[in-house]
Amino acid sequence: MRVTVTGGAGFIGSHLVDRLIRSGHRVQVVDNLVTGLREQIPEAAEWFDGCITAASTAEAVADFAPQRLVHLAAQVDVRISVNEPVHDAMINVAGTVAMLDAAQRGGSLEAAVLASSAAVYGVQRTPLAQEGHPIEPISGYGAAKRAAEVYWAQMGRLHGVRTPALRFANVYGPRQSPKGEAGVIAIFCRRHAAGQALTVFGDGTATRDYLFVYDVVDALWRVADAEDARDVYNLGTGTETSVLELTEHIERISGRAPEVLFEPARTGEVARSALDAQRAEQTFDWRAKTPLAKGLTITYAELTP
Repeated sequence: MRVTVTGGAGFIGSHLVDRLIRSGHRVQVVDNLVTGLREQIPEAAEWFDGCITAASTAEAVADFAPQRLVHLAAQVDVRISVNEPVHDAMINVAGTVAMLDAAQRGGSLEAAVLASSAAVYGVQRTPLAQEGHPIEPISGYGAAKRAAEVYWAQMGRLHGVRTPALRFANVYGPRQSPKGEAGVIAIFCRRHAAGQALTVFGDGTATRDYLFVYDVVDALWRVADAEDARDVYNLGTGTETSVLELTEHIERISGRAPEVLFEPARTGEVARSALDAQRAEQTFDWRAKTPLAKGLTITYAELTP
């Protein structure tokens, strides 16, 4: 099967590409290496170096004529989305639409999977956010992801393509970049291993639902071929972990206490987040299987050799 993975040189994408290649699929990787790494692209993959907003990239995708599209490429920094909303929307909305349009113009597309985010919910009103939770994003990133979901579903209906979208919790694991706020676990692991202080924004009580990357890849693998998966689905563990609890986990793993510095909370960030993933379990038999302690142990060992 021909599969196009945008952002395939990045954190999540490279793990997915590895699995697709091992399973014998022909894989096109689209990545401009702004955050991705060339060495994470397998030699067996067909790499196109380009931005998802460029006409040349769209033509390359159309020429490849994928049967499956997995769209992971994105601008993921919440701060940039707040300070530069036009730039964020160009990539996360216009770029998303361009990739799905190009893939369907290839003439062979059967299913396209969109990587969305828990950021679409904004301030969480319930202990666990289900897919029916009010959509009230407080950052440009969350607004762009919601707009992308709407386009994704509309274009699927228009062209007769199955277009599920996955709302990720906070994904972590091996290969995660320490650059940018989205990689808090990678930042903490690398800084602690180097003997540097860990910066906590706010009072450290803000919580996130931390989801191991291998579980995300398993979901992408399953949903791409699940004929009944045509909606939007949360991916999460359903467990909240505070930033201060993360530092405690790192202390247990490393055997030494980190130095923690506190800075003011950042604009556009929610105080708490955890996702109910029952719909994903019921539709394509997916559930998160990696406890945080195990995932953090693997991640710390991989990121701090």
